[in-house]
Amino acid sequence: MEQCPLHGESVQAARMSRKNVSQEVAAVSLADRLREARLAAGYSKMVDAVRAFGWSEQYFQHERGDRQPTKEALAQYAQGFNVSVDWLLTGRGRGRNINPRVTVMGTIGAGARVEPYPLNSRPETIERIPGDTDSFLAAIVRGNDLFPNLRDGDVVYYRAPEDPASLIGKECLIKLPDGEYLIRTIEPGSAPGRFTLVSYLAGAPPIRDAAVAEASFVNAIKRAR
Repeated sequence: MEQCPLHGESVQAARMSRKNVSQEVAAVSLADRLREARLAAGYSKMVDAVRAFGWSEQYFQHERGDRQPTKEALAQYAQGFNVSVDWLLTGRGRGRNINPRVTVMGTIGAGARVEPYPLNSRPETIERIPGDTDSFLAAIVRGNDLFPNLRDGDVVYYRAPEDPASLIGKECLIKLPDGEYLIRTIEPGSAPGRFTLVSYLAGAPPIRDAAVAEASFVNAIKRAR
């Protein structure tokens, strides 16, 4: 059997060793880029991205580098994080590019409550408004309970989550600690970390001194025809 002159191991074993190291480096690099893309997209936790896009929990293994994703999974991750598949695989090409479509995360109904689509459902996408480069996700209005502010079929686009304290006076998609989503205007509360959430609906009482888990600025509204 042919021997490696430096280490006395077979050439075949040396080649296999290099192949394994190469695969490990590739997996780690892909995992690092998945993490980078997730954080850039505004998801501080893996589980938040998995829930938002309805992905398989295998994503955890992919980002940790424990398992290589399939081509289909890579395409989903690239679309969700607005990056190219080539960048995820190799680091070449564009990273945070602008996807012409935005993922729809759910519907907006009575009381300006947002109902997320079920986990693991096939993500729906919708065209981005021309010139819009900041929208992260979208939600579609169902019904006319919020008329005249929002009408049935309107599409609300919003940015990635930000610090609620930086969004005072802004209309936002709010995620409460119990997981409920609402569209409200954020105003200061009586203490740091607490906020007053003002409703679209005239006469509706505000939610005072609320804790806010996430806040995403309403970036644009596309009116139904």
